[in-house]
Amino acid sequence: MSDPVEFFVPGIPRPAGSKVGFAIVNKATGQPVYKDGRILTRVKESGKHTAAWRADVKHFAYQHYGDREPMAGPLVLSVVFYLRRPQGHYGTGRNAALLKDFAPVYPMSQPDTTKLLRAVEDALTGILWLDDAQVVTQIGLKRYGPTPGALIKVRPAGAAIGGLPLKPEPLFADQEAQ
Repeated sequence: MSDPVEFFVPGIPRPAGSKVGFAIVNKATGQPVYKDGRILTRVKESGKHTAAWRADVKHFAYQHYGDREPMAGPLVLSVVFYLRRPQGHYGTGRNAALLKDFAPVYPMSQPDTTKLLRAVEDALTGILWLDDAQVVTQIGLKRYGPTPGALIKVRPAGAAIGGLPLKPEPLFADQEAQ
């Protein structure tokens, strides 16, 4: 069984998942390229910073995991995304270091947690696991913090960490009978 891995990736967390598609065009004619009666297309990430964020995640994963074989079996992925608070959450003048009363506790604006997790999953494929389908439990949190980034933890699904049980527990009462 693999040991748990934990590391922090500094930087502004970026989402994945939003894609932009476009037709492949013949440079000489300017016309779309067809194959089997269909226009050939390419898809790319719509976020211009997503590739750089993924590269940062990969870099820190290699730094902390080394060139060991990717983990086998079911895995638990836990990520806390730390975002910088907007300046509008703070007072002005002598109150510049104090949060305003209406400042939210949690970051509820874009990007959404699911797309942030997707970028991390994609970046860690081939390093910490062979296929992101191995991730059977995901825990994603967005929080405000002094240093933007992501605290990433990966462990085998059967390992107990932080008081979590060794075997899965039913989430709903009707699962008891199964």
